[in-house]
Amino acid sequence: MRLQPRGTAGFHPDRRPPLRRRDRAAPRARLRARHRLASPPSRSRALEAVIDAYRAIVDKRDQRVYLPKPIPPDALRRILQAGRMTGSSKNREPNRLIVVSERESVRALGALSEWGKWLAHAAVVIVIAQVEPHEFDAGRCAQNMMLAAWADGIGSCPAHLPEADVARRLGIPADVHVNRVIGFGYVDPARAAAPKAVARRRKPLEELIHRERW
Repeated sequence: MRLQPRGTAGFHPDRRPPLRRRDRAAPRARLRARHRLASPPSRSRALEAVIDAYRAIVDKRDQRVYLPKPIPPDALRRILQAGRMTGSSKNREPNRLIVVSERESVRALGALSEWGKWLAHAAVVIVIAQVEPHEFDAGRCAQNMMLAAWADGIGSCPAHLPEADVARRLGIPADVHVNRVIGFGYVDPARAAAPKAVARRRKPLEELIHRERW
């Protein structure tokens, strides 16, 4: 008769030993953990995102006075990604983004126009150039980037510069259209807060809305 080691009665090499209650619970716990990770954001978290987006839109103010502080690469990349992800007519993606951050080049752009001289103090200037001129698509791209910047505590404002002069300064080909020039930079928090007088100058919503027809 073949003897078995003590404590191995009923042992079969091809059979797994029965799981203890603690062992049976472990796979279920792991499954629940995986489910939590794969679950969509909670309703409260989604609502917070909506509120944050709304606040970025209604609180944003154009800023032309900046602190002498550079924009970190990761923050700048988020701004550019917001522009890149903008929708476009027939998904043609006509926008090209020229990033100007060298101080001499930024100051030179600010010197191109009396109306745009504030641009010389921006940390970064982004020029939206287009291989096909589409004003609508450029406007959407500009607003996306400015809102993304504002959400990161970075101010911005479009600048009016002579398109031909901008093109010459930045080596933009003649068949590429200069559409928008935007300055970005950190602002003094006290200046970033909208004065009450500014808010009061906004017309009431119902004065601007026509329902169904004019």
